Amino acid sequence: MKEFSFVHCADLHLGCQQFNEEVRWEDFGRALGQVVDYALKQQVNYVLIAGDLFHHRSINAPTLSQAIFYLAKLKRAGIKVIAIEGNHDKAFYLERDSWMSFLHRQGYFMLLKPTLGLEGLEISPYDGEQGSMLTVPGIRFIGLGYLGATTKQRLGELDKILEPSEDFTIVLLHAGVDKLLGQDLAGVKGEVFSGFQDRVDYFALGHIHSRQELGALCFNPGAPECVHIDEEKPGYEKGFYHVTVKGREKNVEFVPSQRRPVYRWQVDISGLESPEQVT
Repeated sequence: MKEFSFVHCADLHLGCQQFNEEVRWEDFGRALGQVVDYALKQQVNYVLIAGDLFHHRSINAPTLSQAIFYLAKLKRAGIKVIAIEGNHDKAFYLERDSWMSFLHRQGYFMLLKPTLGLEGLEISPYDGEQGSMLTVPGIRFIGLGYLGATTKQRLGELDKILEPSEDFTIVLLHAGVDKLLGQDLAGVKGEVFSGFQDRVDYFALGHIHSRQELGALCFNPGAPECVHIDEEKPGYEKGFYHVTVKGREKNVEFVPSQRRPVYRWQVDISGLESPEQVT
């Protein structure tokens, strides 16, 4: 029986300099550092990044260096990283490659991307350079990335072409479940996933910035830092997953992230007439 473990994270948003404060840029790097340090300590076999490693499609040199600094730790330790592109990661329309593609070519992770043929979604074997399905002894990884408004359609096409396997099957997808519906932002109803239970063991999701789960099949860890101020609301859990697998049985543990606290104050400015008075 195959035994392995992995960490599943998403929505790291490196390069986000919230409120134009450099310390917030550093916070997002430290959030990735938490994931990496945990993976190293637990000696997992894989780290899965389910989209939005970066906050902007066009990143600056310090943000690229920040990503390489942490990913290099995993590479030196022999921990394989498997990634997909989120909506923030994808290349601009007129450009061929994203910064995710660059890191893939430099050997920091394996980037899985589907292709579209005449019949729709195609799942091609990963050959070391490209492909959407990576198979190793006992495990099958399938990367779908961010599919936007076509997410429901592409999952329907996957349902038709995905064959059963004795391998533990993980599908990486950047989409929301029962959220963002009707907004063309990759939101799909949970019922779409019900037909996969006999062929998929774990949907590794990203895109929604708080913890979200659908039964024992779909897992979304949330962004480890607060990308938007309202993500500090009660009930918004954020972190990553540590999953251990033996055969076809899995144990999924949610690990809360340690992030900068957000405080809220209400200030009564009624009756004040100028910015100076408010200050």
